[in-house]
Amino acid sequence: MFFNRMAPNGCSKTVSRAKLMRQRRAAILGLAAAVTVPLTLAHTQVLRAETQIPILAADQPQLSDAQLLDQAVKQLDNKQYEEAVATLQQVKADQLDAKQKETYQQTLAKADAAADQRRAARAAFEQGEQALRDNRPDDAIKSYQSAVANE
Repeated sequence: MFFNRMAPNGCSKTVSRAKLMRQRRAAILGLAAAVTVPLTLAHTQVLRAETQIPILAADQPQLSDAQLLDQAVKQLDNKQYEEAVATLQQVKADQLDAKQKETYQQTLAKADAAADQRRAARAAFEQGEQALRDNRPDDAIKSYQSAVANE
């Protein structure tokens, strides 16, 4: 025999049974800590997030009609057409001066037209997706081209 691992009394020469039990307990404790600590940290972050008070729309400062108009113009410039229309719907046009009313009318017309085109592009894209699902690639290509043209 090349190696004699067991001593005559049944214990290993280098590692006693008690030492093996201590190592096993330490490994179990380490595993338990490795599993428990991340769960505890995640739970405290959830609790911390729940204690934050949400800001309600009513608590936010109200913008004037002129400020809403400026915001809508910026949204239109950033190609946020649906958002611009929604912002313009909040504006009371009778509270604006003549120049602002003209800007309001122009911006609303552009935003409405662009939002309509974007909705048409989305509809064409969805038709293309449906055509692909129905195994009609030629129709899908036409729908996708239509969507690109409407954007």
